[in-house]
Amino acid sequence: MRIARLLSELKPSAMRTLSTIIFVPILFTSQAQVVNGGFENGLNGWNTPCACAPVMTSGDIPPGGGSTSLAIGILDFNCLCAVTDAVHQATPWLYPGQWVLSAWIKSAEAGNVPGASVRITEGPAFTSPLVADVWSFAGAWTFVADTFLVTSITNFSALELSLIPDDGNQMAAGLFAYFDQVMLEPILGTAINGPATGPVAIFPNPATQKLWIDLPETPSSLQLFDAQGRSVPVHQMVFSAHTLELNVEALLPGPYVLRIANSSELSTLRFVKQ
Repeated sequence: MRIARLLSELKPSAMRTLSTIIFVPILFTSQAQVVNGGFENGLNGWNTPCACAPVMTSGDIPPGGGSTSLAIGILDFNCLCAVTDAVHQATPWLYPGQWVLSAWIKSAEAGNVPGASVRITEGPAFTSPLVADVWSFAGAWTFVADTFLVTSITNFSALELSLIPDDGNQMAAGLFAYFDQVMLEPILGTAINGPATGPVAIFPNPATQKLWIDLPETPSSLQLFDAQGRSVPVHQMVFSAHTLELNVEALLPGPYVLRIANSSELSTLRFVKQ
């Protein structure tokens, strides 16, 4: 298969960085999702450090967002709880496998590294082992995404998803970082009559121009949906030698769900357009 051939040609150093080939188990429940990641319901589902923490909803939104985002003031040493804790929600529903963490971020000040971030940790954001993070220091709305692996030894009950306005920076008080469309999505595949017959490989993920998917036979149907569940047209695809090639260059940045059916199997795959 084409993906296997691509992998065999990669150098060992490249293989170490290639965390986006997905081999997929498969159970996905309604609980496995971020609560109010678009902040359309204010702070519902999120915990704030304390009353003095500068946190509020905002009408400053990214492309494709809803009506509100979340604005968080930069770390203020006059509000000590915001220095030791962050706006967060518990995510104990994560399970072993490959996941995609994505968000729209507008950092408080352009070029001020490390900027604003969204992170998953095994406990409080500033003092616990890091599981995954995405960040931006562009000072403008930027879509960021990364894949990460959850292992069976993860402390699931301690997992937290946190929003960090500008970690470690020395900046003037009164600046805000903005967050929207925060999502955690598993990458998975299912079969029509029970468990999938084998692992589904999809490469690369996140994708920028083209996406390759290994399939056992020619697909009979293909559907693509965006994060809001809207059907998205697929303009260019080629199936050859058990590999489906999709051109995703024209897609807007964000997470997508791809449903592919053939005579015996239905696969549901998730990928991110970078």
